[in-house]
Amino acid sequence: MSEFIYTKVNPNSFDYVLTNLIKDIKKRGIRHPVIGEMVDNKLRHLNVGGKRWMVATALEYDEVPAIFYSRYDNKTGLKGTPIKKITDLIDLFGEDIQNHDTYTILQKIMKIY
Repeated sequence: MSEFIYTKVNPNSFDYVLTNLIKDIKKRGIRHPVIGEMVDNKLRHLNVGGKRWMVATALEYDEVPAIFYSRYDNKTGLKGTPIKKITDLIDLFGEDIQNHDTYTILQKIMKIY
């Protein structure tokens, strides 16, 4: 039979993905960019890195590495380094980025748009 209990716990004493992410970001910062779609110069949604974005907001970070794209008007309304091909990510973030979901997902998005 299942068990359900109510209790109070220290969230830092559990091995939980988000808790570990917070600890890692506090220690090393945000190393991989988030990917988000812009519509009418507003962030519509994040394809990659939503948890990193929330942690950065909660920790009151002033900057987060981000890649934004706009499929409708071809403009994000932002200034930054243009990404013309997927290998531009290697120039920006190093070889390790190829092992991260940011690389794979951006590659798929770039093929579609």
